[in-house]
Amino acid sequence: MPYTKVPDFMTRLVQRKSFSRLALRFAILTAVRSGEVRGASWDEIDVDAKLWTIPKERMKASREHVIPLSKPALSIIMRCQELRIGSRSLIFPGAKGDAPMSDMTLTKLLREMNRDIDQVPNPSRTPPIRRRPDPGPDTTERCRQRPYKPATVSM
Repeated sequence: MPYTKVPDFMTRLVQRKSFSRLALRFAILTAVRSGEVRGASWDEIDVDAKLWTIPKERMKASREHVIPLSKPALSIIMRCQELRIGSRSLIFPGAKGDAPMSDMTLTKLLREMNRDIDQVPNPSRTPPIRRRPDPGPDTTERCRQRPYKPATVSM
């Protein structure tokens, strides 16, 4: 999806009522792979620090990945907490117990919204790379897995 269409897409996405729309919005806001969102668990989220730490076991590059959470991303986490059923460990659970959401769930949502689904189910992942002139073959992967280092302030 062209990045110019993402704002309209997000507006329409907010109007839908489902865990899948929350998961897709969270994926767009955090710019991670859909599998990482579908497997996100409550113990990976630090609301006070506004961070999501994905353990290296769940990452393609086998390195821990720390993602700062924006206010909209945190509001999705809080909404999922309100909707949480029992002691489920997943933030975006599937229909069967504590199993993750199906890998086709987000693709189905995109189809229902009449969007081009020839890409990964996250319209925000590719545009920054596409806007760069000749990013090179491995730039996208390097950008997706760059370790997060909190800013330090010197006094």
